[in-house]
Amino acid sequence: PADLDAFRKKHADNKGIGAALKEIFSSIGSMPKTMKQVALVQFFTWPGLFLMWFYYSVAVARNVFGAEDGTQAYTEGIEFAGLTLAYYNLITFLFALALPWLASKLSMKVTHALCLTAGGLGLISVKFVGDPNMLFLSMTGVGIAWASILSMPYAMLGNSLPKEKSGHLYGHFQLLYCAARDHCQPRFRLGNGICSRQRPLGCSNVGRSAHAIGSRT
Repeated sequence: PADLDAFRKKHADNKGIGAALKEIFSSIGSMPKTMKQVALVQFFTWPGLFLMWFYYSVAVARNVFGAEDGTQAYTEGIEFAGLTLAYYNLITFLFALALPWLASKLSMKVTHALCLTAGGLGLISVKFVGDPNMLFLSMTGVGIAWASILSMPYAMLGNSLPKEKSGHLYGHFQLLYCAARDHCQPRFRLGNGICSRQRPLGCSNVGRSAHAIGSRT
């Protein structure tokens, strides 16, 4: 810091749990507009991802392979779904190499919105897939979205946060989206038994809707 004595005095005055909590809530309340917008997008994005991770494999086995639990076809469906999930991670790796160029041409905001839209459309398309091989096309959209989810929000924040507060604001941002993620996770797991036995594709559709909402937020 430019004024080391003032920096030390400020931190000396802010010692203790009470002061720390006061600083946290004060910072959350005064978050920059961009940070609030990105946090809202993350709030809708992560539930969609969790629903996909929970129910996608079962939905493929049941609705694409038309199989019942315990059959060979069901096992093949689960294994094929795993293959397509691995494929979307490959797409993520490759598309991440093009993200900086794309963001420089379209802006980071537009790039992230388009990538989330690709992911939402990819997930929605699973409902209409009849040929299992078409799932690779669906997961291409998901891979594109995942590449952006892991990078664009932080890049957008980097250009909008004040440098003197960037460290703890990044921490608050992580706290906000982790809270949204962890709030959803146990509730999704609570319904896992019902959804996996009855309507796995319907449960996964909720995730697709959340993903699409995130892209438009």
